[in-house]
Amino acid sequence: MAITFLDDPSAFKAVKSKQVKEVRQLTDVRAYLDSVPLDALLTQLKAKGITQKAFAEQIGMNTRHLAAIKSSELRHHYFNELGATKLSCLWMLEHLGKSKGKVQ
Repeated sequence: MAITFLDDPSAFKAVKSKQVKEVRQLTDVRAYLDSVPLDALLTQLKAKGITQKAFAEQIGMNTRHLAAIKSSELRHHYFNELGATKLSCLWMLEHLGKSKGKVQ
C-alpha cells in the first residue's frame, strides 16, 4: 500500500466519519453506518436500557449470531447482515430512545 500511495496518492480517498446528527440524506446513512462500529451502537442501546439479548430477540436474531457479527467486525471480517443490524440499532435508538419505557 505504501508504494501505491507514493506512486499515486490520488488512488486513495479520505473517508470522513459522520455523526448521526449529520445524517440528512439517504446517502448519509451508509456513510454513518460505515463509520460507526456495531459495538458502539449496542453500547448506546444498553445506555438506554436495551440489552444486547433483548435487541437480538426483537429483530429475530440469535444472540450468538449477533455476538459473532459484532466480534467479526472488530477483526475486519464482515457478515452480510452487518449493515442491516446497524440500521436496526439506529432505528431503535431513534425511536425507542424517545419513549419513556425501557425494553428488557
